[in-house]
Amino acid sequence: MEGWNRILKEPEFKKDGMIDKLIKFIEGFKRYILNLRMDPEIKIFIGGENPFSKIQEFSVILMKCNLKNQDEGIVSCVGPKRMSYNEIMDKIKIVKNILEK
Repeated sequence: MEGWNRILKEPEFKKDGMIDKLIKFIEGFKRYILNLRMDPEIKIFIGGENPFSKIQEFSVILMKCNLKNQDEGIVSCVGPKRMSYNEIMDKIKIVKNILEK
């Protein structure tokens, strides 16, 4: 889990209660992801589309990753709904490829 200092600098977090919402969102995400079985396709959940939290201010992009030791992993990004989805998807694919090598 990296990049929290960057996300907290985004304009959304100047609003009261947004940090608490982010923490609750991430807690729900962490519980959900432990039991998640994914196909190889990248998944995008925008706001209220996500299946693990009723908090609608954030989005998640996920992709399955097959690690060398035969374990399955997931590369993901949590951010505000206005994040650059194409840029984040490209970065997730790069990280996935690095982890699989």
